[in-house]
Amino acid sequence: MNVTTENTTFGKMLEQNSKNFPEKTAIIAEYNDKTLNYKELNKRVNCLANELTRLGLKKGDHVAVMSMNRGEYAEIFFALNKAGMVCTTINFMYVADEAAYILSHSKSKAFIFEGQFLEIVKEINKRDDMKEVQFYINLDSNDEEFCLGYEDLIENGESSEPEIDVSLNDDSLLIYTSGTTAKPKGAIKSEGAVLWFALQIAYNYNVTRNKIWMCPTPQYHLGSEMQTHMMIYVGGTIVIPRKFEPEQCLKDLEKYKVNGMFLTPAILNLVLNIEGKENYDVSNMEALLSSGGPLHQDTNDRAKEFFKNAKLNNLYASTEFGGATIITDDESSGQPIDAIGYPCLGSSVKIADEKGNEKERNEVGQIWVKNGAMNYEYYNSPEINKVRILDGWISVGDVGIQDQDGIFHIIDRDKDLIISGGENIGSVEVEQIISKNEKVAEVAVIGVPSERWGEEVKAIIVLQPESVCDQEEIRNYCRNKMAGFKIPKSVDFVTEMPKTATGKVLKTDLRGEYSK
Repeated sequence: MNVTTENTTFGKMLEQNSKNFPEKTAIIAEYNDKTLNYKELNKRVNCLANELTRLGLKKGDHVAVMSMNRGEYAEIFFALNKAGMVCTTINFMYVADEAAYILSHSKSKAFIFEGQFLEIVKEINKRDDMKEVQFYINLDSNDEEFCLGYEDLIENGESSEPEIDVSLNDDSLLIYTSGTTAKPKGAIKSEGAVLWFALQIAYNYNVTRNKIWMCPTPQYHLGSEMQTHMMIYVGGTIVIPRKFEPEQCLKDLEKYKVNGMFLTPAILNLVLNIEGKENYDVSNMEALLSSGGPLHQDTNDRAKEFFKNAKLNNLYASTEFGGATIITDDESSGQPIDAIGYPCLGSSVKIADEKGNEKERNEVGQIWVKNGAMNYEYYNSPEINKVRILDGWISVGDVGIQDQDGIFHIIDRDKDLIISGGENIGSVEVEQIISKNEKVAEVAVIGVPSERWGEEVKAIIVLQPESVCDQEEIRNYCRNKMAGFKIPKSVDFVTEMPKTATGKVLKTDLRGEYSK
């Protein structure tokens, strides 16, 4: 017997929710003070999906989005779902060169952007390698000749349900993540993979249509995207702040009686450091999902003390495979900080060598994951696929062990990857830019501990003979060449680098020296 899945897609569930409880609030967005019920949301989503199709975009086409958090982001997610198109998210802190790379590599046919980034878009539009982008859509106006207006599309679009067959096997989301390669790599997710990650979280936190969640992190990240998809899918309410601000986060938790949210340890720590935080009512909080870096014991303890009614679970996850392992409140007691728990719902995890051969308990190896939330390939990156995806398993290069009790521990992340405030930063990408400075002979970029950000970027530089340079000159050189969060917070100048016999810089030695 054939089993049909088209009625379980995100678009179909939005349609059903709009019929079952049309007046229920679906979205509360800080930007433009936007609140939409399910009937209104579904209508706007249909209008956008139909108008994008009328323009000539087809099922399977990639559409890029570059915006800060706003309600329209959720509309775009679901409109592209219903149209069978693929949403490609772009970090809104990117400069023109970085955004252009994503557009080119992803082969995006349309670019939806927030008005404040118009100058960046103008620069991109002039480039010869951007011919594949057929439509530029401004979320805030239609003043430029080469741009379409987002609201114009919705106003002109038909509100009927799009007549496009979408299944859980269709591509749905393309998110670029930095790693050890010089450029970000794109994790292509099917509709089913996105749904599976949402169901993992819903299962662990009893997420139902009666719940209210908030996404304080940027919507271009999988964590916020997953929350948005999850809450609309189950018929709940998603609160979308414009951006993360520690005290505003507490105000929103109280104002909207929020039940749960995903956040990084760095963000959680900033919230807990707010003076007078005890004056805010956070009693409705039931669920805190921490991921994107190590959760220090002090942060864990203070969070439990402040959010008295919430369970705090630490999730080992990645853009590539969603949730892999989770360590819950009751499991974390007495465990070292590197403990990441047992496999999540539907996840298989193993410690193995680089060829996927499984190790014995307590033996160090790469962490390999297999689940329904993983991407089946890195888009347009066959060489990376050969190394990272083997026989249905995927590894992002993290190193760990599984102890005698079956608990997984992470020993080190992919060694050259820096995670600062939840943002992934590829050290090679930063190195390549700094190395173009005529005064620089050699450069190594590493992550060093930061009380505020978890890790921060440090550059170690050997100058050309007779060259003179200081930290601020290097930092100023980086401006407008990379997003602000990638710019080194500190720069050290040395006469030589520690190297292997073959001349490779020993970043392990540098991390050991500068992490003291």
